[in-house]
Amino acid sequence: APGRLPRNILLHSECGFAFDKKSLERILCRKIELNVFQSLEELFGDADAAPRRDFQLAIGHEVSLRAAIDQCKAAIEYPSKGLPLLLVGEHGVGKRFLGKLAYEYGRNVGIFDGASNYVEVNCAQYRDDAAGFAHRCNELRVQASDSDGRLPEQIILFKSIETLSASSASALLELAELQQTARGMRFIFTAGTSNSSHVVREFMLRIPICATIPPYRERSLGEREALVIESLLRESEKLGVDIAIGRLAFKSLVDAQFKNNISDLCRCVVNACAAALRGHRDAERLEIHLFQLPATLINAHTIEGGDKIHL
Repeated sequence: APGRLPRNILLHSECGFAFDKKSLERILCRKIELNVFQSLEELFGDADAAPRRDFQLAIGHEVSLRAAIDQCKAAIEYPSKGLPLLLVGEHGVGKRFLGKLAYEYGRNVGIFDGASNYVEVNCAQYRDDAAGFAHRCNELRVQASDSDGRLPEQIILFKSIETLSASSASALLELAELQQTARGMRFIFTAGTSNSSHVVREFMLRIPICATIPPYRERSLGEREALVIESLLRESEKLGVDIAIGRLAFKSLVDAQFKNNISDLCRCVVNACAAALRGHRDAERLEIHLFQLPATLINAHTIEGGDKIHL
């Protein structure tokens, strides 16, 4: 009932369906003045807010991710060619996403020009190919020695450096040391949190700026709610239908101990939507219930209430 949910936004006053207001304000990056809306269009068109850019797109940019984002900005802004940046965190926490936002931030503040390129290299592809990785590093070293500046600036993200052999990791560290002298080349690295990895320990010792991204379970309740809502809204937009989710199903997603963090959350939402679509492909609204979630989440909630949160 509205009287018991003062923090929430009612999307349909007659039925009393609700969003968490604070979570939506985190997603939209603006203050929401009204409490009752008749449609999603009215909600998202409530204010002529400036579009979100770079780090503002990350849920938690003002709280749990603030320290990591400050480190990213320091690496990008350091004179005169920035510093290599290492992003550390469990699988699926959003390291690549934050790396891409760091590039977008550099463009938005004028550090990178419009001709700059963002490139990703998946180190896992070179797990058993040290020779191939050495060749790739040599190619980049040749580009870094470009003396007349004909090549556009490159921001290169090396994903999953913990999968590299010791020799490949050594070659990559030597390449990273060229950033302060190379023309138009900057480096971002991502790594898992395994303390047993000699490669990760070596990078943490030698890369000047290291930012740690917290796992899903350590995010605040409001941030986890916002992450679930954002994932549901993304699928709603993709499918072109409204989504209603049972309150216990929503709570189970918020409270889940996902092994692969946000990646698992997104997969779980997609699977639940796929299950809800079976036999209802022409429906204008999907209804996600607790029984459509993975068994590990269902076991935590045996009875689902009748109220639904509509998206």
